[in-house]
Amino acid sequence: MADDHPIVRERIIRILRDSGEIEVVGEADDGAEATRKALETRPDVVVMDLSMPRLSGLEAARRIRKSLPETRILVLTMHDEDEYIVRSVRAGVSGYLLKDEAPSDLVPGIRALKKGKCYFGPSTFQALVRSCRSDSPEKEPERHTDRDADSGQRRE
Repeated sequence: MADDHPIVRERIIRILRDSGEIEVVGEADDGAEATRKALETRPDVVVMDLSMPRLSGLEAARRIRKSLPETRILVLTMHDEDEYIVRSVRAGVSGYLLKDEAPSDLVPGIRALKKGKCYFGPSTFQALVRSCRSDSPEKEPERHTDRDADSGQRRE
């Protein structure tokens, strides 16, 4: 669990421990420490904020995914802007929750990531959909019939 605000970090750890399902193996107050502790403890899931000192959560996520590809990362942040969500997914995170959505979604999110699935809160999921729709569509490959190939003609 990595968050630079001790009161937030402690509250999240309490929620996780109280669930009876999750063992917290480490905590960090910045991205560099989160990366170091992840390498030491090799957790199933890392829960981290994006805005942290010394090393951002985004860069920490990249480094953790590169060194520990089996470790899943759940972002827990206040950043609800589409850009943050898309950049996080591209950095290798498997889940993204907003702190104001988190209490009821946190444990199910970690559970899903541990099973190899992805988990996104309702607003973050909508951001991903918007991002996919705004990307330019891929050009569909041209389709040919066997007869077209034999005659050297293209079929439109």
